[in-house]
Amino acid sequence: LPRQLPIQFLQNDVQINTYKGVHTYGGPGIYRISVLDPNRNENVLNIPGSVQVPFTIESTLIINPQTGHNSSVALLNPAIERACLNKRWIHNPGAYDPDGDILSYSLVPCLGQDYEPVFGFTYPDEVNPGNDSFTIDPNTGDVVWEFPLQIGEYNIGILIEEWRLVNGVLIKVGDVVRDMQITVEL
Repeated sequence: LPRQLPIQFLQNDVQINTYKGVHTYGGPGIYRISVLDPNRNENVLNIPGSVQVPFTIESTLIINPQTGHNSSVALLNPAIERACLNKRWIHNPGAYDPDGDILSYSLVPCLGQDYEPVFGFTYPDEVNPGNDSFTIDPNTGDVVWEFPLQIGEYNIGILIEEWRLVNGVLIKVGDVVRDMQITVEL
């Protein structure tokens, strides 16, 4: 698909690329929508050989007549953040669901080739042994890194699942995986 113009430029060398397309699915089912970029930034501390590792993001579209129409979540906060060495860092993806579905959040490994978890991926608090911790609140989506211990760049995956209450039962109606970059500085 061609990139839509104009390109939106944000602070800190961040840009938003938009791609639009239309596809008709054959009927009810579970469908994966994904994008693969050939490589990541160099020297990501929690992804060995990162510059040679593909960057993959995906969404799951679930077409279910029982749940009706569904719009994917919008992530209102950028996927690139800065953190300070030895200072608490908090990020929220700013997920907004236009249908009012219930959202749940979890940390997942970053994805690479063939939609598989990146070989050797570790969470940021596992890179440098110490007393830091890296968690996500499953209800609010707040990602908290208690006291990053090493300067550098890290990548993480956040799974955001959409749930709809149908006849008193929560049914999954879709999900989105965000891959984000955190740069720890002084």
